[in-house]
Amino acid sequence: MAERLAAEELVWLTRDPPRDEHDQRVAWTLADRAIDEVRWTDLVEHEHLTLERVEFSATQWNGVVFRRCLLREVQFARSTLAHAVFEDVVFERCRFQGTTFEACQFSRCRFERCEFEFLTAIRSGLRECVFDQLTTTVFDLRECDLSGTRFVEASLDGLRASKSTADTLELRGGRLQGGDLTACQIRSLQIVGVPIDGLRILDSHFGQATLAGARINDLSLGGCEIDEFAIVDCPELLGLHVLQSTIAEVRIDTCPMVAGLLIADSRITELNLHDARLYDAAFERVDAGPRSRIHGGALTGILFVGGTWAGLDLRGVQLADYVAVRQTHFSGLQFAAMQVGDPLDLRLDSDQYGDGSMTWSDARGT
Repeated sequence: MAERLAAEELVWLTRDPPRDEHDQRVAWTLADRAIDEVRWTDLVEHEHLTLERVEFSATQWNGVVFRRCLLREVQFARSTLAHAVFEDVVFERCRFQGTTFEACQFSRCRFERCEFEFLTAIRSGLRECVFDQLTTTVFDLRECDLSGTRFVEASLDGLRASKSTADTLELRGGRLQGGDLTACQIRSLQIVGVPIDGLRILDSHFGQATLAGARINDLSLGGCEIDEFAIVDCPELLGLHVLQSTIAEVRIDTCPMVAGLLIADSRITELNLHDARLYDAAFERVDAGPRSRIHGGALTGILFVGGTWAGLDLRGVQLADYVAVRQTHFSGLQFAAMQVGDPLDLRLDSDQYGDGSMTWSDARGT
């Protein structure tokens, strides 16, 4: 069982770290201690401090500074760190439970095999940090700066970010479940090799957003502005919905199973589908630019409702099941090397297609 702090340790930790005869800070270690229901407001700076198996519970700590420190198997439960600074700090197998970071700054920190359970960061910076094999159960980021931060092989359950920014943000490996990004501004977002099961992005702006190399299920965008949105080499892309958004380029490349694609009430300057097989795709009230193209792959059931297409080029595409067009204007259509299935049901305007079938518009209504 962890012991409570000795008087000397309390002084060193909260007010005056130890120094040698030359008045230089001495690297020291605090291990196997429990700190309960303590509020510290004295400003203190630590360098090369090591905390091992220290348990903070119901602790409030304002203004502390950690530089080049190591925290190993440290636990923070129901604690608040406010206006704290962490520079070049390594967190190993640390656990944060019901903890809040308020106006804290993390720079070039590394989190290795840590656990976040209901951790909230408010107006904090996590810049150039690495989260390696992080496990989360609700990680809430509010008005945070995530520039240069990377998540590597992280299991992210309940990752939420609102009004947060980043120059670059990267997720590589691991998994993402139940994610939510709202009113975020990110210049470059890279999600590579991360299976996604439920990700909602609302009212956000991206320069470039790329998802690659993993299965994606239930991805929705609403009210977003994106310069380039790319989904590449995903074995399954299920339930992608893009609503009321403005995107310069949508690119879906080498995806053999794209089911339930819906783009509605959006402006797309350039749509590029390459070697993608779409099942039951719908474009409703879409305004598309002149360089939209579908090359290779297949369309098994596609619906156009409303909207205008300045140009659409289809080459080497397999058409099957149905093509339905209702009140949609195409300024230019080009076809080459098409493969049409037998039978293919082509319906225009108000005609019905497929006995007993249901369009995406019908499905959304129900």
